Amino acid sequence: MTLTTRQSVRPIARAFSLAEAILATAVVGGLVVATLTAVGSAEASRRLASDRSLARVLADDLLAEIASKPYRDPQGGAGLGLDAGESIGPTRTLLDDVDDYDGLTEKPPVFADGSEVPGAAQYTRHTGVVWADPDDPGGKAAAAESGLKRITVTVTRAGKVLATATTLRSAGWEAVRR
Repeated sequence: MTLTTRQSVRPIARAFSLAEAILATAVVGGLVVATLTAVGSAEASRRLASDRSLARVLADDLLAEIASKPYRDPQGGAGLGLDAGESIGPTRTLLDDVDDYDGLTEKPPVFADGSEVPGAAQYTRHTGVVWADPDDPGGKAAAAESGLKRITVTVTRAGKVLATATTLRSAGWEAVRR
């Protein structure tokens, strides 16, 4: 007969140790931070796209209004900008040629009748009109009347340019339009 002795077996621990709990918390925390960073970046990108979309509409809308005006002042004014006796007032209805818009700055942007554009209170719209060189219309402004005007509308929000729209108008276009 053989004798066998029983050794006492220590049960295996079935719970997390403190080190494992700390490691799991750190991993979950890292995943939460990464997720929040991704969501924040996506939201910032969406907001910028939305801002640029509205800014583009604001620029294009004013540019279309300006392009509908005559190249030359119907009263025969000379130079760029408002002529003697012309003023903008609460509306833009008295602006009668493209260069009357030179230097126009609106914050907030408004429609021609003076009513505010909904949702655009934080935007600024600036217009510049210069004589353009027919040989290089997108380059440096011409020093004097050249028969070609470059009209630029820039829209900003919090000082950041979100949209710029430009068109050219020529003195010859008036004859074709009629």
